[in-house]
Amino acid sequence: MHEEENIALVRRGMEAGMKGDYDTLRPLLSEDVSYLGPFQPEVHGADKVIATMKKLDERAAELGLSWEQEYEGFWADESRVVLLQHLKVSRDSQTLDTHEVEIVELKNGKASRITEYASEPEKLAELMS
Repeated sequence: MHEEENIALVRRGMEAGMKGDYDTLRPLLSEDVSYLGPFQPEVHGADKVIATMKKLDERAAELGLSWEQEYEGFWADESRVVLLQHLKVSRDSQTLDTHEVEIVELKNGKASRITEYASEPEKLAELMS
């Protein structure tokens, strides 16, 4: 796939994930996809990745977290997309204004590995606890 197509695929997946639209997200993942987030162990397999994302969404809802997300840049080649996003995460009177980098490796037009790097993982984990 070309760089622009890869960026469009990752953008669709990111937007679906942020909306909790797992029916749209699921076909964008390879069966053996792996996911590594900033404060959780690596997860393997599309169904487990979706389950992990759902758990994170449920936890965020329990805590009353609100998220604002703005894409600051996408960079791509034939097999990977790197995304920089600005995040504002709020809970009660606390707000974390931070950045996150996601690296999405692609194989056969699907995400095969997703790695997230938070600029302030300890503070993000604190808001999620």
